Amino acid sequence: MDFSFSDEQRAIAEMADGLFRDYCTDDRLRAWELSGEPYMAELWQTCIETGLHALAIPEACGGSGLGMTDLLCVLQA
Repeated sequence: MDFSFSDEQRAIAEMADGLFRDYCTDDRLRAWELSGEPYMAELWQTCIETGLHALAIPEACGGSGLGMTDLLCVLQA
């Protein structure tokens, strides 16, 4: 059995990793924590724009219709 990620999954992982590295710096996380905001709105908006927020949601419900392995690529990042 081959448990390697597909090219698409590697691309998702690289996109998520780059996005979170850019947004989740120590300074930004500290500022967000002190802001009292429930989530990082700018980061969430970028996740929406890139489709990372809906990878495992079925297409019929507005998602990408991919699987849990694809979602894992984002969660690992």
